[in-house]
Amino acid sequence: MRLESNILKNELEKLEQITGINTEYKIVWTPKVDSRKEGEVLGKTIYIYSCNLEDAVHTLQHEFFDILVCRTNKPYVEVINTLLSIISEKTYQEKEKVVEILVRLTRCPDLISAKNDLAVA
Repeated sequence: MRLESNILKNELEKLEQITGINTEYKIVWTPKVDSRKEGEVLGKTIYIYSCNLEDAVHTLQHEFFDILVCRTNKPYVEVINTLLSIISEKTYQEKEKVVEILVRLTRCPDLISAKNDLAVA
């Protein structure tokens, strides 16, 4: 298995050289007969579940190119996260204003009793 792991590591280095992109990912080959996936990327690790070396190389290539394609989405994710952060902050500020209004209302018994006078029978 050590030799096969070196083959996968060499394949990753070859892919990085061909594309000119150093991903700094590591590979963990854990063959699993019962896995629904042939591989996946978690964090900075490419997990390969394929049972034989030929399939493992194919899975590595697939995961490598998937990493590159997913990198194109990164600017969109950053913009969306920035917008969400801004919206969350504005929403929080508005909520705090409403809570303060409610607190002030509870301190004005005249306003609360005026509400009772307005009730429709």
